[in-house]
Amino acid sequence: MKKLLIWVIFLFFILPSHGKNKMNSSSTNIVCFPTIQQDTIIGNYFISYLIKDNDNIISRQGITSEGDTILLKCPDRSVILNLKRKDNGDTILSNKEINKYIFESLIPKEDDINQYQLWFFEIKNVDVDKVTFDLNICIPDTDICYFFNLCVSDDGNITITEIELNEEEE
Repeated sequence: MKKLLIWVIFLFFILPSHGKNKMNSSSTNIVCFPTIQQDTIIGNYFISYLIKDNDNIISRQGITSEGDTILLKCPDRSVILNLKRKDNGDTILSNKEINKYIFESLIPKEDDINQYQLWFFEIKNVDVDKVTFDLNICIPDTDICYFFNLCVSDDGNITITEIELNEEEE
């Protein structure tokens, strides 16, 4: 009787969960990423940002190590940026959403911006009158990326420049 009870428990709890994490072409699983929050004071600035998934879903085909074709799905990401001067309390940006579409004019037309994701965002440099951030836009699960500097001046003006990498940096 004990053996039967153990088998029933095994079949009820273990077998139904087997394979649930496998994704196939009909899967609706979406790979989500953890929210990242940064809140700091550097120089004369209060800087806080939140990197989070947004409602856009990026889908593309991939191949498993076994050679099976799968559908990869992951959410796009946005940065919610707040920037304030420490000395006079002036708010420079308040809950400014940074997403990949801000960079659309800098990405070649033959590259579909909808296949890219805002992936990396961090503080690069803090000057007397501006804060510069590094970020990249990538096709998920690849090394196909565009690299940018996003500079926010004290008047709230945002300047974006693409970073060209040479072969040694790639």
